[in-house]
Amino acid sequence: MASDLRKRRPIKWWWNFVGRTQDDITRAREDWMNGDRFGTVHGYGGPPIPAPGLPDVALKPRGRVG
Repeated sequence: MASDLRKRRPIKWWWNFVGRTQDDITRAREDWMNGDRFGTVHGYGGPPIPAPGLPDVALKPRGRVG
């Protein structure tokens, strides 16, 4: 049953991050900025591109629900 509920929850995305909650997006941004969780982009010689700051408003769900 939990997997059925998860499938119906809308996604949120911002910049290059996708999650089910605002906290998912916040954690993804923090991980990106700290160099955690995300792999290396091979063939790119520059430093990691910093993620912009999160907006001061709640992110809206996107995509199809249900």
